[in-house]
Amino acid sequence: MFQSLKWQSTTYQPLLSQQVLEMPIADGFSESDTLSNISISEHLEKNTSRINNQQQTSSSSSDDHCPIQVEHVTELELPKKPVLLLHNVLLKDECKLMIELSEKMGYEDADSYCFAYNDRYNDRLMVDDQKLTDLIWNRVKDHLPQTIDGMSLKGLNSRWRLCKYKAGHYFGVHTDGTYMDRKTNSVSRLTFMIYLNSQLEGAYTGGATIFYDRKRDEKARIVQPSGTTIVFLQEDMDMLHCGQKVSSGVKYILRTDVMYSKVKAQN
Repeated sequence: MFQSLKWQSTTYQPLLSQQVLEMPIADGFSESDTLSNISISEHLEKNTSRINNQQQTSSSSSDDHCPIQVEHVTELELPKKPVLLLHNVLLKDECKLMIELSEKMGYEDADSYCFAYNDRYNDRLMVDDQKLTDLIWNRVKDHLPQTIDGMSLKGLNSRWRLCKYKAGHYFGVHTDGTYMDRKTNSVSRLTFMIYLNSQLEGAYTGGATIFYDRKRDEKARIVQPSGTTIVFLQEDMDMLHCGQKVSSGVKYILRTDVMYSKVKAQN
């Protein structure tokens, strides 16, 4: 059932700001992890229809099965530069399953091969999974900017990066780079980052996502419950941010990119 899944925890170089590259297709699927893979896929798939039905029929929320809610981070937004929080993209039990599976697959030290950033300390695992991408895309596609600078919304990048921050780990101030997918003639414009666990739930202390202005004065400190996604522009100096040092516990995030068509949208 989960034949589209390919796991990779080998060397991957992040993109420098102002760099536009094409990502290779990963390989390295492990047959020994099939059962765990299926449990994640089936769980996400089962809940997709339930969430969609609630979005259409319910204006109220419940503890674990809320419709997706959109919040604008007004402290950060500038004209034509949205910063969004999408709440309930993943359910809490989905986040837990994702963490459990990633730990079974194993992380690598990101700082051991990430030459593009010299102020980054965390562990990372990469997943190429079109089915996971499709499931999450169906939940969020109506809540994302449909055009950016005349380019049309295309979809989510199917390469997911799971990042693990243990006590003492952090990611220094930076902007996120973009890349080009020449096969689909699309380019990433937005970062799409899901918090898989949270300070608010006692998983760790520290570890906030902090945004800065161009003078590196703090503008906003993001602390959100598990399952919430933050969406913001890449390659933009108004989106300088860092992952604050984790003081205790372990922080997990799942991130990818929102892709836009290079062909200008027709007016």
